[in-house]
Formats: sequence, C-alpha cells, structure tokens
Amino acid sequence: MIENNHIHSYDCITYKQQYSWLYFISINSYLDKPISDVCSLPKVVGPCRAAFRKYFYNKKTGRCERFIYGGCGGNKNNFATLQKCKEACDKPNSDVCSLPKVVGPCRAAFRSYFYNKKTGRCERFIYGGCGGNKNKFATLQKCKEACDKPNANVCSLPKVVGPCRAAFRRYFYNKKTGHCERFIYGGCGGNKNNFKTLQKCKETCGN
Repeated sequence: MIENNHIHSYDCITYKQQYSWLYFISINSYLDKPISDVCSLPKVVGPCRAAFRKYFYNKKTGRCERFIYGGCGGNKNNFATLQKCKEACDKPNSDVCSLPKVVGPCRAAFRSYFYNKKTGRCERFIYGGCGGNKNKFATLQKCKEACDKPNANVCSLPKVVGPCRAAFRRYFYNKKTGHCERFIYGGCGGNKNNFKTLQKCKETCGN
C-alpha cells in the first residue's frame, strides 16, 4: 500500500543522530549550574570526533587538567585555556586543606605532609611520587602556613578522647552548648580542641 511505503522524516534519523540528541538532553541539566557546581562536574569528551585541546577541573586532584574535547556535547567544566579554568575553579587554601590524603599510584617514598581535617593537624605521610592532589607539602612548616586553622575552626572540632588509655583531665569547647567542658583525654591522637586548663579553653574559644 502507498501508505505503508510512505517514509516519515523521523525514519531517516540515523542512530548517531539519535545518540547525539539523547546525549544533548542528558547533559542539558548541567548547563545552568553555578560555578562551584560546574567545577565538580565530570570531564566529558562528548560523542563527536574532533580533537580540541581543552581544560577541566578535576575535583579529585584539586587541579585544572588538560583533556581532548570531541567538539560537541559535554558540559561547562570545559575551558579554552588553563588560566580560565584556574580563574573559575582553582581552590583557595581552605578547600585544598579539606582534600583527602592521596599517596598516588607510583612507588617512590617521599616524606610529605598533609592537613588532616578530622584532627585539625598537619601530619606526615609517604607520597608515592606521582598523582595526588594539592594537600601535599614538602615540609611541616609549609603545611602549617597553608592550612593551620584559626581558633574559630579549632573550637568547632569535635571532642576526641583518642585511642590510648591514659586519663588526663582536659577541656574542650562544645559548640552545641557554647561552653568549655571537661573531658578525659586518653593521651594520644585527638585534635586541637583540647586544652589543659578551663581558662585556656575560654581564652581561645569563649564561654
């Protein structure tokens, strides 16, 4: 029948065109995100096969990195230059210091330091020599200069007794009650919200 032989326009759409259109729809929800969200988006090469040198922010490493963009699709975590990527996404020290410790895949043994946001301290670790992120410092002093927290942040840290079994009388600032309170410290581990006297706790964190 003539009706059966009639070819509708949508029958002519190729698989590749269908794929590209669905891909466009799938990433369209990313397009209106604020900058902070844009920088957390994944790297997307896209379905096309061009080879444009672009840059994206890698939230795992805390760095802007180069990648090859296919020319269509993708998302806003896609910058023409390294400088534009850094201007949009490069983290201030406060964010760098919240990155996790990353030894990296290589097997060298470089003594380095990272800021442990759980303990509020700069701590030593062995860096493998490649990969990793910006929470990695050559010296303890450089780590402290970049990440050592002001009193306001120290006072927001939780009370930590520590894994050891001594019994030292200490004081910590309880941000829920707004008061310095006594606790028993085990003698190792812990964080900076740990004061030898009630007076020192009050001087640092208030009452």
